[in-house]
Amino acid sequence: LTLTNKVKTVDGSESGITVERPRGKNEIILSGTIGVKSADYQEDVTMEDPALFVGDVWKQKVTEAGIKLKPMIEVKKTVVKTGIPLHTHLSKPLSEVMVELNKESDNFYAEMLLKTLGATQKGEGSFEAGTEVVADVLKRAGIESGYAQVDGSGLSRFDLITAEQMVKLLVFLQDQDYREVLEATLPIAGVDGTLKSRLKGTAAEQNVIAKTGSMSGVNSLSGFVTAKNGHKLAFSIIVNGIYKSKYAIELQDFVAIQLATYPENLFPAGYTPEQHQTYKLSGLIDPIIDKPEADGLTTGIIVKTLGGEVLYERDADSLLTPASNLKLLTTAAAFNQLGTDYTFKTELYGDTPIAQNGVQNGNMYVKGYGDPTLHTEDALQVQDGVSIEQIAAWLKEQGLKRVNGNLVLDESYFDQQRLGLGWAWDDESYYYNPTLGALALNRGTVMVEYEPAKKAGDRVKWNLLPKTSYVQIINEAQTVEAGQENTFAIQRDRGTNTIRLTGNLPVDQEGDYERVPVEEPAKYVGTVLKEALVKEGVSFAPKSSITIGNVPVSAVKWNEFTSLPLRDIVNYLNKRSDNFYAEMLLKTLGGVKKGEGSASAGAEVVQDDIASMGGNTNFDMIDGSGLTRYNLISARHIASVLEGMTKSGAFAAFDESLPIAGVDGTLKNRLKETPAENNLHGKTGSMTGINSLSGYITTESGENLVFSIIVNGYAIDSEVMTDMQDEIATILASME
Repeated sequence: LTLTNKVKTVDGSESGITVERPRGKNEIILSGTIGVKSADYQEDVTMEDPALFVGDVWKQKVTEAGIKLKPMIEVKKTVVKTGIPLHTHLSKPLSEVMVELNKESDNFYAEMLLKTLGATQKGEGSFEAGTEVVADVLKRAGIESGYAQVDGSGLSRFDLITAEQMVKLLVFLQDQDYREVLEATLPIAGVDGTLKSRLKGTAAEQNVIAKTGSMSGVNSLSGFVTAKNGHKLAFSIIVNGIYKSKYAIELQDFVAIQLATYPENLFPAGYTPEQHQTYKLSGLIDPIIDKPEADGLTTGIIVKTLGGEVLYERDADSLLTPASNLKLLTTAAAFNQLGTDYTFKTELYGDTPIAQNGVQNGNMYVKGYGDPTLHTEDALQVQDGVSIEQIAAWLKEQGLKRVNGNLVLDESYFDQQRLGLGWAWDDESYYYNPTLGALALNRGTVMVEYEPAKKAGDRVKWNLLPKTSYVQIINEAQTVEAGQENTFAIQRDRGTNTIRLTGNLPVDQEGDYERVPVEEPAKYVGTVLKEALVKEGVSFAPKSSITIGNVPVSAVKWNEFTSLPLRDIVNYLNKRSDNFYAEMLLKTLGGVKKGEGSASAGAEVVQDDIASMGGNTNFDMIDGSGLTRYNLISARHIASVLEGMTKSGAFAAFDESLPIAGVDGTLKNRLKETPAENNLHGKTGSMTGINSLSGYITTESGENLVFSIIVNGYAIDSEVMTDMQDEIATILASME
């Protein structure tokens, strides 16, 4: 580990320290301040490649013990196939290990246990094999489907299970010979573990043994309670979409107390069963939402006329994860706050004016202001606007022949958060998970084109766009005979610009391409610009380098390049549901309106804009594209934005940017040959376990409606969600 300490000691007893470990690196950066009278600061930090960490510590301990090692000895990983163990270390028994796991809710222990299950029972120490073992146990408990498990701790938001299934498992455990051992690992209310401080002084204290669970928007409690009549009850309370965790905890504690006093106080005073309100469209839409294949789904929906009449709603205030429907908020606020004619700029500076002899002895600076359309003139270009080739050509026209200084990239208009909060680490090689910066190129990606070689046994053929030295391609992929399995894959080593081509590509497969994100987007811009200038005949001094820095106040502005107007950019953004465009736009909102080019500042601007249109802002907006599962919003919130935009001067541009059913964008292939075709204007959104559709539609009688449908949960087939939406849209368009 490399430790970079930027913490300053200051007066007082307060401290504000930030700990950062860049992705893919064993570097820890400490920054901030610590008061001279403050308490010591301590933080647990993860590292890359834990096996090498073990080896390094072991090497140190061996040396400290006086055992001499050869100078050239190194720590490396290998597979031991032969030999006699010098010593075997055994852990504590599983029963004791599980106490730490469940009492303290230790994620690391849980994941190690899951992989151990896979290794011992399936011969493969992986998440996938481990979850297969769990599935075998769940089958014995009578739970064969209707859930999803991808890890051992519950940290992933891809895990989906119902409270009913959890109780079924708890009941099953009562008949197992390890019941008492397992129950001894669970936190006890008011006594220990994660329940130590809860339910003290209540009937549930010491009578509830249960596992807690909490993440942003998620809070759960499942386990056993001994009731007042001596009965043992199994219970599970799983709350999703909770705006503040204290409300979920209050609910769980209330239920736990009721169970502990059972059969007394079965119904609290004033209890009345909730009744679903009936609406004009209830008879038509309720059967769609209630069909058996949608049992594992939660659907938040609202349909309103522009006059304000609610034609239907169901769970319209439930906070759900909206996926790309969140782009409606980002683009609406952008139009309202920046204007439809807003343009992005990219500035060019020098330490001095461009020399008449063409030799620039000082530095050259490029400053970015978040233009999402900056591109190279090749297959990566999706819109007109500023290109690297255009900048290079302009410099040549000015007579620039040589740069003896550095090429300095100024990306200070945005923060340094490269990925959205909560974006999945295993998506970092995919185009829809781009790296972000105020100066970025080709939507933060390069393009790798590939095709099989002419004959089996040869390496797969590839081509890189733009042709740049900024990334390294390692081609390990083989062409194989026709009909063999296609295992070809393109992956980028985490935190690096090394892209690997692996697997087999059958000779009868057609060529294709992948866009792959790159690290440090500003340096990508600088590298490609330098290469373009060299192509134009501009040379650089041998010691000239590409660096990140700020444009000095004394610098001379050479030129300013501007993008297309915002209306054109948002049109592409919404039609194609482009995550990179959306994130750049959100940070631009923060930069322009709050003086801080961050996602959080941008989200504040969005919420301010919604409040100005009369909407509520009691929702969580974390990014601009909807890619993070930390976003929590209701159908009513989204509908309020759609309503508000109909009164905005930017409505025509906003409406024009939305995909049209059966015509273009992400709705091009949906609702064809239905009354909604060429009628519904809306935004789609989809991720695993999430699907949404919100927008405008006109009834057969000519009445204009706004609607929002957000579906979260488990379905055997994701088409269940889109089919529900399409059925509802068809009903709305058919209304007389």
